[in-house]
Amino acid sequence: MDTSEQYIKMCEKAEEIQKEHCLANGDFEVRLKYNRGQVEVHHHREITAHYKPDNHLWLPRQDQLQEMIEHKSPQMLAYFYNKLGCLNVSWEQLWLAFVMREKYNKFWDGKDWAQE
Repeated sequence: MDTSEQYIKMCEKAEEIQKEHCLANGDFEVRLKYNRGQVEVHHHREITAHYKPDNHLWLPRQDQLQEMIEHKSPQMLAYFYNKLGCLNVSWEQLWLAFVMREKYNKFWDGKDWAQE
C-alpha cells in the first residue's frame, strides 16, 4: 500500500473521489494536520469502523481504484502508462491517475489534478 507523500498529495487533491467515499473497514487513511499552510501526515492506519471525519483522508487501495473503472483492460493501462512516460510510480499512483483521466478527464500535473 502506497503511503508516500506523493500519493497522499494526489489523494488529497482528488476531491471527486474523496467526496464519494466514507471510510470503512479495511480502508487506509491519514489524519491531516495543517500547520502554517502545510499538510503534515499525522498517522496512517487501517480503518476498523465506518466513519468520515473532516481531517481524515482516504488512501484508496489498488483494488478499490480498479473497481471504479468499468473497462479494466491491461492493454489500456499499459497504453496509459506509456503515454504518461511514468517512472518510479506506485501501482496506486498509476491507477489513481488512470481513474481520474477516465472518469473526470483530469491529469496530474505534479501539484494538482488539471482539466485535460
